[in-house]
Amino acid sequence: MLGYRQRDLLHTTIRNGLQPSAALLAFPREGSIVTPAERELICAFLQTSHEPGRIETPDALTAWLAEHGLVTGSPAAGADDVRHARRLRAALISLFAANNGADLDPRAGPVLEELSARAPMTFALAPDGRIELRPAGETVAAALVRLAAIVFRAGVDGDYARMKACKKCGWAFFDSSRNRSRTWCDMAMCGAQEKSREYRKRKNAAAG
Repeated sequence: MLGYRQRDLLHTTIRNGLQPSAALLAFPREGSIVTPAERELICAFLQTSHEPGRIETPDALTAWLAEHGLVTGSPAAGADDVRHARRLRAALISLFAANNGADLDPRAGPVLEELSARAPMTFALAPDGRIELRPAGETVAAALVRLAAIVFRAGVDGDYARMKACKKCGWAFFDSSRNRSRTWCDMAMCGAQEKSREYRKRKNAAAG
């Protein structure tokens, strides 16, 4: 069952003479959101930028995808897959940083478009009634498209603006604050430092 936001986007796309994208048809039905597990998954992928070697070789990328349930069987990553994974990670980090006030890297869009072209899509009916276009097969390219699709779906559910990268350390996090005002990853670390900095700034301003 398609939600009204999905239907509106789908109808607008068709009226403009365009083909609906795979991600558009993979939106969750009305009332559902990107799950906490999916948020954790996309953040875990971005955090590999702080873990040297985690996805930087074919074997390492294959292991990471298998560890997080994105591939089954034995699809082995190649050097080209590593390049696309690293470019996807950089593009998503740029998107998350832009949600926290940074300038968006203009290369992010082309990276996502190139990635989506590498994984053929097929129609499927999910157990909960969603109409989906899923990456065909169990390739590494399909696994990377699944990661990107999480962020795309978040845009429809209103959660995309909450997906951020910490201004201080670059760590990806989900902003659960009521007014989406959080700019740091963790209160015990960057949050405390940010509050201390703001306090000193106000104190100096008051002192004239």
